[in-house]
Amino acid sequence: MTIRILEEDGLDGYLPTLISLDDHKIRVLEDIPLGIDHKEAIQDWIVRSRLLHSYIFAVQSERNELTAGICTTSGSEFLAIFDTEEGFKTQMIAKPEWWHLGG
Repeated sequence: MTIRILEEDGLDGYLPTLISLDDHKIRVLEDIPLGIDHKEAIQDWIVRSRLLHSYIFAVQSERNELTAGICTTSGSEFLAIFDTEEGFKTQMIAKPEWWHLGG
């Protein structure tokens, strides 16, 4: 689903997205103040939402990169999505250094 959205809309302006595995609702974090790092904003949002072990997230982590992850009680997995000249490419990755919510 994320790749399809990126192919349609591109990576520029991608807003942090969260899907609760409990209710399957898709939430988009909008109106992030200038100067606030989206990687920190989505983690703060997850804590405030009390979804600590049952969600999927996606956030732009670098200029041409999006990081997605699934976090459950049995663990976490992370995926990098790169915007390349050949289109979007994916790669499984270790827990990002900036991620501080378990995993």
